[in-house]
Amino acid sequence: MVVGAAAVAAYYALTPPSPPAPPTPTTTEIVTTAPPPTTTAPPVAVSLRGETTSDPNFYLWDKDSTVTPGGLLAEYEKNTGVKVTLERIDWMAHYEKSRLELQSKSPAYDFFCYDSYVRGSYLPNDWFSDWKELESKTGLDMGFSDIVAKYIDDEGTYDGKILGVPSGAFMSPFFTYRKSLFENPKLKDEFEKKYGHPLAPPKSWEEVNELDEFFTRKIDGVQWYGQSLLMAPEAASDEFYFRWLTMGGGKGGRKLSMLIVDDKFEPLINNDIGVKALELIVQIFKKKWCAPGGTEVSWVDITSNYFAGDVAMGYMWSCAWPGVDDPAVSKAAGDLAWHLPPVDKDGVCAHASLMMAINKFGKQPEETYKFLRWILSPEQDRRMGIIGNNPLRISTYKDPQVMANPMNETLYEMVMSPSVPQCDLPEFGEMNYEFSLEIQNAALGKKTARQALDDAVTKWREILKKSGRYG
Repeated sequence: MVVGAAAVAAYYALTPPSPPAPPTPTTTEIVTTAPPPTTTAPPVAVSLRGETTSDPNFYLWDKDSTVTPGGLLAEYEKNTGVKVTLERIDWMAHYEKSRLELQSKSPAYDFFCYDSYVRGSYLPNDWFSDWKELESKTGLDMGFSDIVAKYIDDEGTYDGKILGVPSGAFMSPFFTYRKSLFENPKLKDEFEKKYGHPLAPPKSWEEVNELDEFFTRKIDGVQWYGQSLLMAPEAASDEFYFRWLTMGGGKGGRKLSMLIVDDKFEPLINNDIGVKALELIVQIFKKKWCAPGGTEVSWVDITSNYFAGDVAMGYMWSCAWPGVDDPAVSKAAGDLAWHLPPVDKDGVCAHASLMMAINKFGKQPEETYKFLRWILSPEQDRRMGIIGNNPLRISTYKDPQVMANPMNETLYEMVMSPSVPQCDLPEFGEMNYEFSLEIQNAALGKKTARQALDDAVTKWREILKKSGRYG
């Protein structure tokens, strides 16, 4: 081992060392990030927003039922992927909010309903899209010829354009009553002895008062009321129009103004028939032949009072009654009959609707048209008519299943009979409010019926003069 080590040492001593290896070059890694592959952005989900009143005829849109599981809005979203949000608020709040939105040209809502009662505050303002134009753009037929013509002609058309389509065919006054009371043998005998004629649905407004008097009492230990009387500010005037129109009070009046003024815009309500009509209302109120609530009972209260089950007879715009035969919401269900209003020789009924309109300033007018076309289509009109919505199409009234509902049978008779539209004057809202206060004055005994009507006419003339109706 020693020899070997010496030899190795001698070898390294005689052999020059090898040059050092060149240094390994330093490299810098440059990382390049490639752009992501280009893809098409997913389509934005269509979402529509509408605003309506809280009236009962819209409850089928989002009500779970055997005919419309989950409601029609849920069904439309399931079928199309389009989500529709419907905001429903009470009438006065809706009237104010919708007009503020439209005045500011807001795109927040894609569609609104407007009450034909105040269409003069909407249609002249160029706020709504033309349905015929959208029909042409989309290539989707609305089926206008099948919709009851007087609703579109009188309340949806302005300056040659269709700006509103009815959500239902509303007629007034529209009577319903409790069969068990009217068919009770003991009550029938008692009524005939007292009033000299059989207990039956009313053939005159005087008979309405008789029935109210007769039924406002305890029957078999239960407190009943003859009717629910519409007496709130803004609303009370309808009680007058129901009677005055059917009694012939508007003879010679301007049709599109619901006969309340003549062609020169002179008010007509303070004639002798007007005095009689108001006296009948005052008698019911003073005698307390109506459900409690006094001067605060408005349109929706008429429905809730009758649904509570202690009112013998109801009358209101026909759109008040969807759901009345549904035991889940109405104690009157299963005990209903329907009756045409008493109409004198020169009398007429009134027609109206909550009209559906497409916001001209909305972001998706064509999609909105498609949705409203679907929900107002013959198929949906039929399905809603079976449950109790007021059909708007002639074809629906010809459907045997729809007409099996006695309410629809009575409604169709009214739809086909002479009637006039609610007033078209933009001033009508203000006129109605002032009139309702005068009706309250008479009901509270502050004025006679004649004085209240004369004072209402004085206020109407002031309002109409201010707006330039008298030149």
